Amino acid sequence: MANQTTSSPFFARSYGGFSLSQIKFIHSAIAHRQGGVFLDPMAGQARDLGDLALKGWNVIIEDINPACLCLAALRSPQLISRADRLVNRYLKKLTTIKTPAISETDFVNDEWLTPSTICFIKEYKKKFEIREGSTPFEPGSIFWDGDIEPIFATALLVLAARKFVCYRPSKNTTWIKEGGIIPLGDLRKLLVEFAASWAEHVQTSLAQLLHTPSGSFKISTAPADGTLAVSNTTPISGVITSPPYANRLDYSVMWGPELAVLCELFDEDRQKIKRAQIGTTVVRGLKNKDASEQALPPSAMHFLNEVASGKGKASDSYYLPFFRNYLVSLTEKLTSAANLVEQGGIFVCFIRDCVRKDARLDAEIFVSEALKSVGFEQSDALKSDKVIIKNHVGLRRPLEKGTVHGMAQIEWHLHFKKR
Repeated sequence: MANQTTSSPFFARSYGGFSLSQIKFIHSAIAHRQGGVFLDPMAGQARDLGDLALKGWNVIIEDINPACLCLAALRSPQLISRADRLVNRYLKKLTTIKTPAISETDFVNDEWLTPSTICFIKEYKKKFEIREGSTPFEPGSIFWDGDIEPIFATALLVLAARKFVCYRPSKNTTWIKEGGIIPLGDLRKLLVEFAASWAEHVQTSLAQLLHTPSGSFKISTAPADGTLAVSNTTPISGVITSPPYANRLDYSVMWGPELAVLCELFDEDRQKIKRAQIGTTVVRGLKNKDASEQALPPSAMHFLNEVASGKGKASDSYYLPFFRNYLVSLTEKLTSAANLVEQGGIFVCFIRDCVRKDARLDAEIFVSEALKSVGFEQSDALKSDKVIIKNHVGLRRPLEKGTVHGMAQIEWHLHFKKR
């Protein structure tokens, strides 16, 4: 379950940002590239890249999940530098919306959102002029480059989602279930509190800076295929990314409350993201990637052959197409991003090995082979490293010391340079 700290309005989510060792690795890689343009094509909520933009680097982020990008927007220099005006105008409009009434006889709801909350969201959309024709779900949409007030209103509603949706805990402490006890309290008052908390967080962030925020921060919704939304004419100094893990855990479920609110706001279906995301747990009815498999790096092909020949349950019927989809999509995304990097630029990647029974894909070899095909080599300036991860975040069950799978993973910190 997510917990909220006293110093930040942002919930502490699993996979919420880079670890301290990863941040140190990033700063070592970009130390002499101040003012450069850095891309993360699988950014999530981009917690730490937002900090880089405040400190002078130019950042471009993409992700297929717009709920993550909403939280990224709240860390952008564009919103932070206008925080006072945004909050004041937001609160003024918010007071004109009637707070949803909760029936005294209703205590449980089967969906994420109650009917009264849905009515509130519809009115909220009108008051803040969040238009149908500009949706954060659409790759290439003008939403992220448009008026910042609708962006702020959208992002704040998503930020507060876990406080007003209906959910129940599961055996998995990160992935919660839809439907549960209806939260009590005034939704409008809750949003006022989140706006104030965000404003306080902004002041704290600005106080830690030695100068006015000087970097740029561009957000785009990523296409479902391996291509990118960013223009191929944009000079990229480097890529910094941590791809989704092949852990067969559904990221769209982890972001269930936030996606439920955002889908209601824009009348979208979150199943589209569930099916299109890298590492999707869905294998039936997807575009056949058998032909694309032939373009995979040799190490990936060897791993897939081991999975296919495995004696475990569903090795050929489920796990083979699952890993094939993951590796094909990831290879396309890595190479598409790498092709945008200028000569002498860098590629920083944090990734974990893929494991199925006795078959293991060495992620360092896989990424090295993929990037070598588009002109990269491992850099001598910063030695790549590996870390042993003993606990799978999201797999731990309450009151248990071990994890469900009980297997340590190898996480690679990789650094490449374009020849």
